[in-house]
Amino acid sequence: MRGAKPDTMESQAGARGRIDNYHVVDRSPIGKTCGTYLVWDITRRRPATLKLAHAAGGPSSVAVLHETWILGRLQHAGIPTLVDFGLAADGRPWFASAPVRSKTIARLKDGLFLALEVAEMIGDVAEILDHAHQHGVIVRSLKPETIALREAVEGMPTAITDWSDAQVCGQRAPLFSADNAYLAPELARGDAGDQRADIYALGAVAYWALTGVSATSTPGIGSIGGRTIEPSYISVAERCPGAPAKLTALIDQMLSLDPMNRPESCADVRDLAAQIVLEDQDERIATRQIPAVVKRWLDADQLATENDLVAV
Repeated sequence: MRGAKPDTMESQAGARGRIDNYHVVDRSPIGKTCGTYLVWDITRRRPATLKLAHAAGGPSSVAVLHETWILGRLQHAGIPTLVDFGLAADGRPWFASAPVRSKTIARLKDGLFLALEVAEMIGDVAEILDHAHQHGVIVRSLKPETIALREAVEGMPTAITDWSDAQVCGQRAPLFSADNAYLAPELARGDAGDQRADIYALGAVAYWALTGVSATSTPGIGSIGGRTIEPSYISVAERCPGAPAKLTALIDQMLSLDPMNRPESCADVRDLAAQIVLEDQDERIATRQIPAVVKRWLDADQLATENDLVAV
């Protein structure tokens, strides 16, 4: 249903119910705090994604209201755009966002990702995270299921689709959908965490994408407080000796148990990932396969050059 055309969606709308001014077209698996629906906006005549709290009041409503506030605070091409919010007839809060036509990297992974694909992904996700961090927000529960690659889209090809665990930097709050295989150690201990917790999570996702295994020894443990870290960490270079040394070193640094030893910001991570991709650009340009992160850099450089010429 995700790939359905708008006219097809409109004809099918309403068959599964209605939420306020939205006809339900399809429903995703039920989450811990809310139900997620693909809906048809009756007023604007366009599709949307709608999240509806499980109950009026309590943790479920608080979580949906908080995610609504987070999305309203952020505006980036890699973040779902908040378009509407309200209360259902029974008092349950909901919000609607523009649908992200994409597949998560968890669903796309038939085999291991290529090293340069991982570097591109790191750069794109770090750019999105940097925007959030600049606005005082950390994601906290980044994982392969929440990183999506858009289908036939101009500009930003990557998106972070779930912000249900996002929090203002420095504030403690329950985690509803975190996967311990990608959770920063400080968050597992119950600390509030800062932007470096997201850097760790992105490093863990990159480790998984490149090696096919988790960087931790006990993914999916029941208690977050009981999570353990693999005592003898196997570096990315050891698992993938053919990968670029700068890429493996970056991922290893992102996965440092001590937050102070990780890159200081996602802007730094983005720039380092872009440099890794740029070093391979000659071969990629020769085959006309220019990475998205490099293309944006080249376009920016071209625009700057043109502006300089106009100024002259």
